[in-house]
This record gives sequence, structure tokens and C-alpha cells, in this order.
Amino acid sequence: MSDVDVAKLEGLHRSLRFNSIFFCAGWFLFAISMLGLMYALGPMHKLPGVLMAIGWGIMGGPKIWTVVLFGMKGALKADYEVVTKDGLGNRLSSDGGLQSMLVNLGGKLIFALIMFVIGALITMVHLIILTIGYLVLSSKTKAVTSIKPDGKLIIIINVAVFIGAIVLGAVIQKVGFAAQDASDRSKRGVQTSASFQYAPNEAKDGVVIEEYLGNGGDVIIPAELGGLPVVGIEAGTFMELGSKDWGPKNRNKRITSVKIPDTVTFIGSTHYGVFQGCTDLKQITLPKNLQLIGNESFKDSGLTSIIIPEGVKSVGNRAFEGCANLTSVTLPQTLEGLGDSAFGNCASLVDVKIPAKQLTYFSGYSDQEKYDTGSFKGSSGISAASQQAIRNTGYKGKF
Repeated sequence: MSDVDVAKLEGLHRSLRFNSIFFCAGWFLFAISMLGLMYALGPMHKLPGVLMAIGWGIMGGPKIWTVVLFGMKGALKADYEVVTKDGLGNRLSSDGGLQSMLVNLGGKLIFALIMFVIGALITMVHLIILTIGYLVLSSKTKAVTSIKPDGKLIIIINVAVFIGAIVLGAVIQKVGFAAQDASDRSKRGVQTSASFQYAPNEAKDGVVIEEYLGNGGDVIIPAELGGLPVVGIEAGTFMELGSKDWGPKNRNKRITSVKIPDTVTFIGSTHYGVFQGCTDLKQITLPKNLQLIGNESFKDSGLTSIIIPEGVKSVGNRAFEGCANLTSVTLPQTLEGLGDSAFGNCASLVDVKIPAKQLTYFSGYSDQEKYDTGSFKGSSGISAASQQAIRNTGYKGKF
């Protein structure tokens, strides 16, 4: 290796070490703030944003401060002055170069801001170029020099900090989510029994089941939990979607039947379903005090028939959509409205008993004319008699 190559290698080593110090310190602060603290402290907390800005500025330090410091020279120097003269051309007043200085300073500040934004990116690109150049040049020599192993160690440290900061940020994020969840559960008064997770309703006069923790099979929901009546079942409680395992206890046995106590007044909400995807659920006993069946509550379930009790006023969008084994439906006299595709795409549905009165057919879409094609769309097997009875309620959608 020539003296020239050795000199180049030493120069690359110095530049690599200098830029690496700023990169490691800045990236570590930036990554743990963006990936960890922002989630742990919440998006409204100012500290993660401040630390991210500081970290970004440190990363761009070698480029930002050199260029900005050099570029800010003469920022307050007046290049010209604005002079006011009378009609005869006599000088009356001057701004002393104030306008010139303000324009000059404004341009320099904009330049500084641009350098702050792109400085870190320039540093990272430069560091990659230095790393490649150093490794290539270092591999060409067989001479023993102390800077060779030292330079490789710097590169290893850079990679370790880059990956380590991401991993640490992810860990902080996970811990933060767990802490927020624990805090939320505590505020809402969440409790667990052998088979259910539940929390008080807004009125604090009943509880709502939020998660099923049991082992599947035949499920009986108790009338009381924690000394209060069970008044509702929240979205997602029994959902069986995704992998073969469901719930925090990873039960791998599907539910086959459910008995719901008469204390329950609502099943589901405007979100995803309660029993969605429960394909082995063949029968269910609905409570006599039920008033609302929410969106997608029984979507894609294995129900073969359903009798909706008197008292229910509304059945939500896609509530029974895709129930391939559903053959008969009995709707109550108290029913006031059916959501879009409430019984849509039920291939085996034949018999529908519906109250002989005008009903409201509502949609989950803002542009109803474009997207809403009916509560029974895709259920073409419904008998002619049932179709006519449905039409008599004011239904104009498809079957």
C-alpha cells in the first residue's frame, strides 16, 4: 500500500469517526423518541417531538453547523439602503440599510431551515459513502495499521446503534402501550372472571362484557358479574377471525351455542361484530329485553335460524350477512329499521317472517343511492311469499 493510500485511509478514518459520533448520538435520540416515546407518552405529549428535533439536528450537525455558520456570515450586512427624496431629488431620509438587512437575514434563516431538514439525510448518505470507501481501501492493503481494526469497529458500532435504537424504541412502544392499557382498564374499572372480561356501563348500574376468556363450546353468560347485572355485550367479544386461536388465552375450540340472560339490552355497536366468524355457532338464545343488534354482530356465523324477540327496534348493517346456513328469520313487531345487508348474502335463507308495517331501511354509507343495494341483497333464495311481505314494508332493494 502506497503512502498516498495510507493517507487516504487515515483521512477516511477521521471523517468516518467524526460523522459517526453525531450519527450515533442523533439517531439514538431520534429513533427511541419516534418509535418509542411518542407511543408511550401519547401523540399529544410535546417531549417526543422536541427530542426528535434535537436528535435530527445532532445527526445533521457536521453539515448543518458548518454550512449555516459559514453561510450566516454577513447576514446583518446592508447591501443597499432605501432613500426617500423630494421632488427636486434632494435626499430626505434613509432606512440605513434596514430593509436590505432584513431581506438578507430572512434568506439566511430560510437557508438554515432547509439545511436543518436535509442535514441529517446528507450525513447518513455521506456516512454510507465513507463506510464503503473505507472498507474498499482497507481491503487493498496487507499492511498492519492500527486504524484498520479501529475503523471496522466504528462501522460495527454504527450498525449496532442503528438497529439497537429501533429495537429499543419498539420495546418502549410495547411497554408504553401496556401501561396505557393498564391505566385505561383501571379508569374504566375493568374486571375479569373465570370466563369474561367486563366493565361498568356509563350509568354504573350494570356491566358490559368486553372479552370472552373461556374455552369455547356451549357458553352460558351469567345474569350478574361483580354484583351488577350484565346489560350488554361489546363488539369483538366472541369474534373468531384470523388464525385458529382467539382471545388472550388462545382458545382453539370454537363456541357452539350461547345462552344470553334477559338482563342484556344490546349486542354489539357500530363497530365490528360480536359473534363474527363463529362458524360453529348453530343456535343462540336471545334475551327478551334485547333492544339493539349492532353492526356485523352475527356476520359469517353458523346460525341455522334466528328468532329476534319483541322489543328489538333495530338490526344493524351486515348484522347477519354471510350466514350461509341461515334458513329462517323471524322479526318482531317492535322492529323499526334494518341496516344495509342486514341479511345479505345468506345463500340458504328461504323463510322471512316480517311485521306488516312500514320499516326504515338505513345504510352505513353517506352516499346511500350509490352503495346501498338493500338489507336482503344477495339472498336470492328467499321465497316469493317472503319477498312480497318484505316489499310490503317499503323495501326497494335487491334480493
